[in-house]
Amino acid sequence: MSLIDRALACAARAPHQFTVQYPPSRDYFRAHFRATVDRAAFAAARLLYVHVPFCEARCAYCNFAVDVRDDSTRRARYVDGLLAALEDVPSHVGADGVDVGGGTPTLLAPDELRRLFGALSRRSTQISTETTPAIAASRPEVLAALREGGVTRLSIGVQSTDAALLGALGREASSLDRALTHARDVGFARVSTDLVFGLPGQSLDDFSCDLDAVVAREPDAITTYDCLYRGKGRRLDGAPPPPEVLGAFYDLAHARLVAAGYRAPYGSLNFSRHPGETGTSAYFERRVRDGEAYLGIGDYASSHAADSWAFSARGVEAWLADPSGHADGYALDRAETMAKHLLLTLGFGRIDHARFERRFGEPLSTRHGEALARACREGWLSEDPEGYAVRDFAALPWIRALFHPERAIAWLERRASRMLTAWNTRTSRASAPASVPSASATSPASGRSSART
Repeated sequence: MSLIDRALACAARAPHQFTVQYPPSRDYFRAHFRATVDRAAFAAARLLYVHVPFCEARCAYCNFAVDVRDDSTRRARYVDGLLAALEDVPSHVGADGVDVGGGTPTLLAPDELRRLFGALSRRSTQISTETTPAIAASRPEVLAALREGGVTRLSIGVQSTDAALLGALGREASSLDRALTHARDVGFARVSTDLVFGLPGQSLDDFSCDLDAVVAREPDAITTYDCLYRGKGRRLDGAPPPPEVLGAFYDLAHARLVAAGYRAPYGSLNFSRHPGETGTSAYFERRVRDGEAYLGIGDYASSHAADSWAFSARGVEAWLADPSGHADGYALDRAETMAKHLLLTLGFGRIDHARFERRFGEPLSTRHGEALARACREGWLSEDPEGYAVRDFAALPWIRALFHPERAIAWLERRASRMLTAWNTRTSRASAPASVPSASATSPASGRSSART
């Protein structure tokens, strides 16, 4: 059996293993590519990521590094640690974009936010961060501190407007109207919102209401995420929706948002009301689409450059004790770096010839011509002069599988029985078909009614 057929067979057996995130498991990288990575590997980066791990609670769909302890002294010490770490970072790092994520950065006190973002604004004029609807609605002074600190782009993690669904996920419902009004009053250049689809128990009607609620408030951008069930740390109850159901969710979002004046190529998760913009931050777009190097600081923050990928020490106290150390480091080969790049770029709905060749120094067809031809024959991708466009969102597990290196497919095949058992247990499906199912073949469960914010 050819590598392509083996990859597609793996995707058919366990489609939720093939997400936008690569590798298929961190255990795979630890088994094959673990290495000591010198911090100097990221010294030339012009993008900066700062991780603030504090949250009021861990959401069921989250597997990021978060700290849910309510300890103002600990948070202040952490900000002091970030500021000290920044002093050791070359001044050009962050010049092309800074992203502060979490966690919930806006759990920091206003004075701490001013100190942190004030230091970051001396590095860049493009700074983005995120908050929750509850904080944006109830604490406008926090938003004012962000703006005073130089934040240009604010993302509000709405995720859903369904109060019952949010409660089941461990999130608090709040007023979206007040949140967006306060954000606009403060004067951010761009305000975006996030929505998640494919959550446990979520129906197409539920998601349709989410889209209506957000579109009516006209944020600058809307990002839609398909809920990930793969990965340690998530506490999601219920079966993952099959690919055709996720495709139905996405198709609804794309049609509704485009009709409302938002722009995005089919397959992109990011929608913008502004011509020439993709709906995401300069930091995120450049590191994902162009593969630009970035340096991360903070609790388990990720850094990437060329074939080096590393994570800072994990845990607030561990990171404060060793801010330049790494808990995990990997030296990737060329095929693995290509796979990471291609799977991430598919989140923008396409793969571009020029971007790939600029990063890797060879045409896309040299390494992946046969896989691309197969995807086009199946109707999953279409070729145009600039590259390849996604044609069927439901086919993404199969498309992503095509770009997995042989070693990754072999690793997955050795775990196929366990993967398939887990898939069957959660979905009660005897098997998954080896071709992409029709989006109309299955529809999400509906019939729930609940209060909405």
